[in-house]
Amino acid sequence: MRVVVFGLGKFEIIVESYINLEKVEIIAFADNNKEFFGGKKRIIKNGTVVPIIQPDEIKSLNEIDVILVASKFFEEICVQLNALGINKELIVDAAKVSENSESRIKMLFDKNFYCQNSEYMIDGMKIDLGNTACLPKYQRMAVMYDKFVKFLGKIADAVSREMEQSYIFDVGANVGDTVFGMIKNTNSNIIAIEPARTYYELLRSNVESLDEVFRKKVIMVNAFVSNNEDEHFCVDIQKGTGNKRIISEEESFGEAPVKTIQTVIKELGIKEEQVTLIKVDTDGYDYDVITSCKEMLKRQSPILYWENQIDNKEQLEKYNRMYEYLLACEYDIFYVFDNFGNYMGKMNQRNIKDLNEYMMRMNVGYAPRTLYYVDILACKAKHEKTCYDIIEEYRKEYNTDLYLSMD
Repeated sequence: MRVVVFGLGKFEIIVESYINLEKVEIIAFADNNKEFFGGKKRIIKNGTVVPIIQPDEIKSLNEIDVILVASKFFEEICVQLNALGINKELIVDAAKVSENSESRIKMLFDKNFYCQNSEYMIDGMKIDLGNTACLPKYQRMAVMYDKFVKFLGKIADAVSREMEQSYIFDVGANVGDTVFGMIKNTNSNIIAIEPARTYYELLRSNVESLDEVFRKKVIMVNAFVSNNEDEHFCVDIQKGTGNKRIISEEESFGEAPVKTIQTVIKELGIKEEQVTLIKVDTDGYDYDVITSCKEMLKRQSPILYWENQIDNKEQLEKYNRMYEYLLACEYDIFYVFDNFGNYMGKMNQRNIKDLNEYMMRMNVGYAPRTLYYVDILACKAKHEKTCYDIIEEYRKEYNTDLYLSMD
């Protein structure tokens, strides 16, 4: 299918990331912005160089199947193209593809651009995200959102080359989206820990749907992970997110048990040194999970990756104590990503504390919201180069040199 994409703004970047380039040939980009004229060309995600043309040049192209409008000014562009004598049947609004029942239009895109949550695809595997999951919406808004996950698998393999068997801990596994993101990119086994019953049942169903070669690599655990096994928790699910809260022992009947990381390791009969990476996403309680490793992080050197979410003063103080604990365990290298998946840079402990204060000032209301949390990859000095090299590989997938000027 031969396609002209009309529009070269931020929305086009998102749209292009979902175009199925195995079935679609983008033969040109068009735009009304004169800055793109004069022979410029656009480099698309598969490396192909595509010419940028003026709107009145579209009619001179041969065998156009679709003109895909990736702009909020769809109606105005339609009027413009109709005035040029272009058949309106060729013109498609990228923003309304999900409402279009025509098979040739949906063939343009990766299924994730329009599918239901129960048919979402991660790395070529179908996963049921549940009715309220926000992952599809966020990934349609931000191309890099949650895309570093597959690189976690690569990092785990890079630090476990000498091991016959290694393990990744996925704490806060939810319905298994992180498992699906990593499973094809690692030789490690994945221990998926999820306390919420609703999510755990979906996790189990999704894991069972995997091919056997991947399914047998996943160990599922229904538990809360905390530094204090005497506490009790429950999960309230709101708008696709599970919110953990402390409850009394009397209220805890039927809830998942509470365990430390070290307890899980002991119960599964694995060795500390076999744990190569610990990923945590517990919506504001990640400090509790990481400190549950206790003395293990002094003895061993697993890579750590957590969602650094600061919502209140109590969390800020606990995260700051966690950084002191990590420093005592010789974790002093931190690679930071914003909540959209965009790499921000390498930081030290002081930088991270300053960043947390920055987020707290937004929480209080002193400044407009620019980000909601950051994701942090932490390692000891011996793994610095490994982590940096794989982050560079990730960054290259989102090359910022999109245009060529043809003099």
